[in-house]
Amino acid sequence: MMATTVVYVSCAEPREILRFAMDRDSAELRRIDATYVPGIDIASNTSMPLAVSPNKRVLHAGLRQPPYPCVGFAIDPADGALSVLGCANLPHSVCYLTIDRTGKHLLAASYQGALLASHKLDATIGVFAVAPETGLLERRQILRTHPEGFAAKAADMHLTPDGSLLYASERSTSTLTACCIAPDGALTVIGQTATETFPRGFAIDPRGRFLLAVGQESHHLSVYRIDPQAGRLDAVARYATARNPNWVEIVDLPGG
Repeated sequence: MMATTVVYVSCAEPREILRFAMDRDSAELRRIDATYVPGIDIASNTSMPLAVSPNKRVLHAGLRQPPYPCVGFAIDPADGALSVLGCANLPHSVCYLTIDRTGKHLLAASYQGALLASHKLDATIGVFAVAPETGLLERRQILRTHPEGFAAKAADMHLTPDGSLLYASERSTSTLTACCIAPDGALTVIGQTATETFPRGFAIDPRGRFLLAVGQESHHLSVYRIDPQAGRLDAVARYATARNPNWVEIVDLPGG
């Protein structure tokens, strides 16, 4: 059987999760379907964050209107189809979801509700050393990802699987910033790429070959090939989505 990779894109206004089949060699996408996210009767505010469990069996979607439900979907290992497992209400409107490595805890961050610890950095990337004995952080480096004086709106950040490159999205300038990572963890900005308008979320495929970014205001998804040496992003394809796409998850199905 051919290995299968599935891309999920959340679209907040219709409260749908789009499912695409992705060709691993070319990154060509084929739209399969859209899954409705239940729980509220209006659009999910400005975004609808997603998180995938470490075993790739469950996809969670957070809705940003009262009662702030988080809906869990089972991922079919054969084709990636989604089916509702259940939902639980979150304490506030959350802009970010993630699941810990054990798969036992879903972590949510809300700037509106001031939930969880947060450090406001005006679109900067911070590098911190972690003390193994105490877990305390020591600031090593702060990098700016937007022009000085610009009203920045930082969004998402991801590493390539080999840990050699870091990418960050900035919504006000609609750019993706690429950084190379030194052996000691220090970052060097190596370039910026104009992308979809207001790029809240993006993802890197499990092999580190492609980056997929969505634009909340362009209502499109762009696919880029990652140059592993230079970190450059080369445009490959562009796809229309439903309105307000804002989150991307890429899953290799276990049966593929």
